Amino acid sequence: MFSFRLQLAIFIILIAQCHYFAQIKADSILSVINTLSSDTSKVKKILSVSEKLIEQNNVELAKKLLDDGNKISERITDKTYQAKVYRGYAIYYRQVKYFNKAIESCNKALELSKSNETLQGNYFHLLGSLYENMGKSDLAIENYFKSIRIREKINDYKGLGGSYNNLGNVYNGLQKTDLAIESFDKALEYRKKSNDLAGEAATLNNLGLSYKEKGEFSKAITYLENSLELKKKINDTKRLGSGYTNLGTIYFRQNDFRKARNYYATSVYYDSKAGLADKKVSATLGIARCFIQLNDKDSSNYFIKEAEGKIDNLSPLETQNLLYSTKAEYDSLTNNLTSYIQNTRKSIAILKQTFNENTAKNVSDLRVTFDIETQEKKIELLNKTKLLQEIELKNKALQLTKNEQSLQLLNNEQALNQLLMKQKNNEIIQSKLENASQLKDIELLNKEKLIHLKEAEQQAKLLKQQQYIIYLFIFIGIVLVVVVFIVYKNNLQRKRFNKIILSQKTEVENQKNIVEEKQKEIIQSIHYAKRIQDSLLPNKTYIERNLNKHG
Repeated sequence: MFSFRLQLAIFIILIAQCHYFAQIKADSILSVINTLSSDTSKVKKILSVSEKLIEQNNVELAKKLLDDGNKISERITDKTYQAKVYRGYAIYYRQVKYFNKAIESCNKALELSKSNETLQGNYFHLLGSLYENMGKSDLAIENYFKSIRIREKINDYKGLGGSYNNLGNVYNGLQKTDLAIESFDKALEYRKKSNDLAGEAATLNNLGLSYKEKGEFSKAITYLENSLELKKKINDTKRLGSGYTNLGTIYFRQNDFRKARNYYATSVYYDSKAGLADKKVSATLGIARCFIQLNDKDSSNYFIKEAEGKIDNLSPLETQNLLYSTKAEYDSLTNNLTSYIQNTRKSIAILKQTFNENTAKNVSDLRVTFDIETQEKKIELLNKTKLLQEIELKNKALQLTKNEQSLQLLNNEQALNQLLMKQKNNEIIQSKLENASQLKDIELLNKEKLIHLKEAEQQAKLLKQQQYIIYLFIFIGIVLVVVVFIVYKNNLQRKRFNKIILSQKTEVENQKNIVEEKQKEIIQSIHYAKRIQDSLLPNKTYIERNLNKHG
């Protein structure tokens, strides 16, 4: 067992150190792996070695190992091992850009691992990444969500962090920045729960880039700085440079060119330390662009030459384009119109070349995918050609008679077609007549509707008039009731007054009778008194005579 581990360690070191491992044949590796007693151990080792080979782009040897691993896995009762082999195939096909075959392998892995939810979550995640590589965003999102649902069910926090992070990248590609930020926030939450520091740093960096796209630079800077702190904590020197470059880009966009220059300089240091030459050149050109904006001609020229000395025709086109666009900016600063035009033309030429290469690559990917599918079909067709050739010989004899029959059929079809044309013409005429009658019916219906509407309006007016009449009668009735009530009440009062008057009249008459009786008594008493007076006083003649005497 110890000897196997030693030999396997040697193989892995060779994979990591150099490309000479590509010359080692699969048989020699299998001879070491076959020293293991169980098939499960053999499959595990084949998968680990093949994955390292794929990382080193030694895909042919990896494919041979996976083929042998697949044969061994077929003997194992637990089908999850065979599922893992098909996952290895999917990674292999992704490496060689055969994405349809990769998806086919991943689906096979899913089919073989239905009983294992952890593997199902992993394979749906892989399937999402394959669709993402193909630019099929909808299918990528669909499969990432399938992975998320399974991983939520089994509390796979680390896996959830990865799925949400990739989902955010897809949304960023679709320029749906808000959805991307929402996904990155969830990824960050789960990566913190699982203590996945490297993943947390990557997600913080993604959040910073998303907020940069939104123009919220303060948030972007905060997230990028937090990402850098974590990268330093875990000593992730390879990704520190890109983090400082991102910060430099943000400060450059904010016109804070001195801060941007400092961050680009820090990026140069870490990219140099990590051996990332192209990224170092890009950061160096970033410094040059900052000095151009600060009108420092000498410093900008120095860093342009520093970067130019490390760029050749083998450098990425993106880096070459950045060089010429930076030189054009410098020419604009120094008013060197001729050099400005030359560098601008070179930049445009590189952009065109990039576009053409991307187009050619997409076309070649499609052709490769098509070629694989056609080759598989050709194999099936070759197996069938022998049978088809025999059948064709028999069919040729029959075809002659069929041709004669077909001619007759064609003649019959022409006659039928003529009849059908006539029928169609008749149907068209009938349909026109029907349409005309329908139009007339529609006009009549419209007229009837107008009549009904007018009748309805008249009925409404009559109803309103009837309502007014009813209201009038009700009002008159109320008035009559009030008048009758008043008359009735007045009659009652009059009767009461008449009774009072009669009683008063009888009292007056009684008093009159009393007065008359009293008057009679008074007159009688006056007459009686007069008689008494007359009897006591002398008579008139006597008085007059005496008066005359004394007069």
